[in-house]
Amino acid sequence: MPHRIDAAPVVAAVGAVVLFLSLFFSWYEPDVSGWQAFETLDLLLGLLAIAAGLLAAGQLGAGFAAGIDVRLLPALGAIAVFAVAVTLLQGPPATEGADTATGEWVALAGAVLVFAGGALSAARVSVTVTVAGRDGRPRVPAVDRRRADHEAPEDERDRTQSLDVVGDDPPPA
Repeated sequence: MPHRIDAAPVVAAVGAVVLFLSLFFSWYEPDVSGWQAFETLDLLLGLLAIAAGLLAAGQLGAGFAAGIDVRLLPALGAIAVFAVAVTLLQGPPATEGADTATGEWVALAGAVLVFAGGALSAARVSVTVTVAGRDGRPRVPAVDRRRADHEAPEDERDRTQSLDVVGDDPPPA
């Protein structure tokens, strides 16, 4: 039996996981993670990622967040995109002059995924993925009327069949 999965909450959930994990990556050189670089923004991004993940799970069928309005998910994504974009433009004072590392870009990608998945859900744009199991019916080989040796006939006589046609003459006795 095929199962249908709406891709929008899956995109938002993946974005939430990526956003949360990005806080453990290096955001500034030399090896300063998101948890080390910020005072409160790391907590805000972590809470946004957790809330977005829970909302996406509710849209996928988890009972604990089923009654929450789906328009909240793109709002969480927009706040996360804004927070990460401001951080990209102007980092915290402790990291002034430090080069950015991959953590900021991974966080931006996760925030954009949360926003995109939430926007698709709120706009009721349905991108479904159908997951079906294997067909349990036995496979039967097709009837093959070719010659056993699988070679083409060498001349026209092999491809034609002679027919005896009886004319007006009586059959010989």
